[in-house]
Amino acid sequence: MFKKNILMTTTATLFCFYSFSSFASEWSEAEELSRLVKHLESAEEIITKAEFERNTYKRVQFDYPALRLSIKQIKQGIKSHLNKPLEPRSYKAIKNSFSTYEKQGGK
Repeated sequence: MFKKNILMTTTATLFCFYSFSSFASEWSEAEELSRLVKHLESAEEIITKAEFERNTYKRVQFDYPALRLSIKQIKQGIKSHLNKPLEPRSYKAIKNSFSTYEKQGGK
């Protein structure tokens, strides 16, 4: 039962610790993503403990290497996003004339 709770806690850590806010600024998003990476690193410690405590005689074994690989890929994706340079925004070109004055007549 204890091992099941650890695995459930690990899974919850991966998906529930990070809540998205549509009004968050880029800096607070980066801070939250950095916190998520730290939580994933903490989850890796829990996984190591759970793997050490596993029953090797059970018919069905949990795939710890696959879980570690998934966490590694998630962390790499987050770190890659955090390390990207800020890209400039593109703006529409400004028109040369700001008035609708039209010349009338032949002159």
